Amino acid sequence: MSKTIRQHYVPRTYLKHFSFDGKRLHTFLLNKDTPSVIGPENWGDYVKDISISDVCVGQNFYTIDEANQHNNRGLKSMALEKDFFQNYVEPKLSSIIQTIESLVDSVLKDNTLIASIRFSNEQLYDLAFSSFVQYHRSPRQRHSIESVNSLIRYVLKSERKEKGLDDSEDIKGLDVAFTHADKTYLNTYLWRMFYAKISSYCILIRVSTNGNLFTSDNPVVIHKLGAKGKAVFDVNFYQDEFSLFFPLTPNIILEYYNPSFFPDAIMMDKTISIVDSAYENQVNKYQYINAERFIFSPKNDFSLFLKPKH
Repeated sequence: MSKTIRQHYVPRTYLKHFSFDGKRLHTFLLNKDTPSVIGPENWGDYVKDISISDVCVGQNFYTIDEANQHNNRGLKSMALEKDFFQNYVEPKLSSIIQTIESLVDSVLKDNTLIASIRFSNEQLYDLAFSSFVQYHRSPRQRHSIESVNSLIRYVLKSERKEKGLDDSEDIKGLDVAFTHADKTYLNTYLWRMFYAKISSYCILIRVSTNGNLFTSDNPVVIHKLGAKGKAVFDVNFYQDEFSLFFPLTPNIILEYYNPSFFPDAIMMDKTISIVDSAYENQVNKYQYINAERFIFSPKNDFSLFLKPKH
């Protein structure tokens, strides 16, 4: 692949909802050495305004290597980027967010604390599908595939070297973009397992009038229901039960709950409800725990987990 293409794993159309000017995002940069307290002298090292074009993006993240035909089922190079994401997935997400925003506007206009809503079967499908795909399209979900690919290429290169063959040429292993898709968001069996579960869950739309719901480079938080101390963000859809949190805008978050674990959610199923800033902080903490490199605050307020020195 001679041409380098920058491709977003969190859609720009989605990130624009969290932008303060339509172009940039108030961003907190995560790394393993991030301190819990920072002062004016290094605040700018961790909190920056960054262009939407420069966050949640990878080089040839979805580009299929057409020359690696034994590993990509003959897909064209831009099949994932254009056909699947640009023409199918992202329009669905944008449309369902627009629909929910209209419903929320009506609730806020009437100052209603909780209101029932009716979703069509298509809308319920689109909400679940958008959540499923966005959860799986992130880099975190392909790290293991990249590790396997590195091992395969190392073994192949070592074999060539042992046989006295030229080992300097590029040795093809997995097509990482295709394998990532095939094992996750294009895996129809995995999707059926997910949808079967999520269809039996209670679906809630929460509204924050404060308008500072965070999002991140891993915006869909799937929280496994298990014993304390377990890896609660490591979920096996085939056997685990979970809750799901997906901020759609700075004011709106989509949530799913298993009614067996959260019986109170049954009365809240398919409702829009207004929550306070304490609840907003609670779900914002999920974004902080789940993020890999970037957290975005519409109000540039990261004091929840980063306390400035005075």
